[in-house]
Amino acid sequence: RFILAATVTTCALILFLSLAALVLSLLLQLKSYLIFEWGECIRLGCDNAGQKWGFSAVLVDISVDILMALVFIVGLGEACKALSFQLARIWNFKKMRRRTTVQTLLSLWIEVMAKVGLFTLLAFIFLPSWSEDSVNGSTLLPEEVCTGQVDYDFCRAIGNCDQSGDPYCCSGTLSCARQLLPFSARRSLFENWLVGPFVIAPFVDLIPAVLAPILAENLADLADAGATSFCAKCCCCACGWLARFLAFIFVLDGEVTGIRYVCLGNTFSEPKVFHTDAEDESGEEEAADYLEGALEQAVLRPWDAMEELKELKLNLLFVLLFAPLKPILVLPTLLARLLEVRAKLQKLFLVKRRNIPRDARLVHRPQEIFAVAAVQAACFWHIGLALTAYNSELYTWTTAGLTAVWLPGGLVVSIGVFIIYRLTDKGD
Repeated sequence: RFILAATVTTCALILFLSLAALVLSLLLQLKSYLIFEWGECIRLGCDNAGQKWGFSAVLVDISVDILMALVFIVGLGEACKALSFQLARIWNFKKMRRRTTVQTLLSLWIEVMAKVGLFTLLAFIFLPSWSEDSVNGSTLLPEEVCTGQVDYDFCRAIGNCDQSGDPYCCSGTLSCARQLLPFSARRSLFENWLVGPFVIAPFVDLIPAVLAPILAENLADLADAGATSFCAKCCCCACGWLARFLAFIFVLDGEVTGIRYVCLGNTFSEPKVFHTDAEDESGEEEAADYLEGALEQAVLRPWDAMEELKELKLNLLFVLLFAPLKPILVLPTLLARLLEVRAKLQKLFLVKRRNIPRDARLVHRPQEIFAVAAVQAACFWHIGLALTAYNSELYTWTTAGLTAVWLPGGLVVSIGVFIIYRLTDKGD
């Protein structure tokens, strides 16, 4: 059974990460297309489409960033949570605490690999100048330089570039842009692409995390409560199912309500209290209120503290890895997180089901492990960026010399971080 579970887990992770990398790569290809094809920045020598299209290019760029944030945070986060839940079930742990721990760490690892892995490929493949020609970029036509690149050839095949006769057709693909752009332009482009995860994504995350559940719950309550006027009744009949569907997605526990809630409304009928003693009639209304409160809690999605902490872990990792590249981008991220933390009090008490307290070790121990591992990974990351991605004379280095500096340097710094952590831990 162990071999079967390990095989299924490995295959599922490889398939999921490949699919996530494909989807996110297509979004980056779209951003590259808008800059270099739609904005013609290869010809004009610019780094954004605003030089040609003005303010409309800003709106398009923000729309793509919002789309990427929805896929990056909402879609990928929910997919990672569902996949980790199913994979943890395959292992059939005897203790629930171990299963929950594995599920949480697995979900975190998958999301880190999917999100950070894409920017890792950009930082260490798209950005570095592995040859002397890539420092200043190429002045030749894209047909002469980019032929043989997979994404460029595929784009020309589906775009009928041979018939159009445009020599700059499909020059906006990532591999072709890497060949044509100088090192300074590639670095500026890479830093501009960080605006989406740092500026747009944190505020977009507020919509599914806080705003949408509160709005969906209020609309569903109005639809279930009914209406008195004729116009309001018509509106409830026409849009009531939509309000309940939004509540089913963002607020309610599907295992309790079922899909029938979207069509029929209230999951439970109005509670009735039966009594045998006439003296107990005074407490009938109070008992009905208690029962309604319990039923309302039963249909809500449970408050998942581990998922909330996972968001904080990912935010910490992004700050450690990317904030030194563009420190000003930390300010909008900080503002968005402050707003989210203030709004989660209402989410905890009004939107989510109140959970039974669990073992605190499940929260604290993974948090400590992740914090130390994130700092150690950041040591290797920034040393690698300094030696490769941000080194304009990388082509003068040999592979052996680069490895001899990168790996020992990162290892020494990470060991120092671990020693400081252990000494601090013992001091407490």
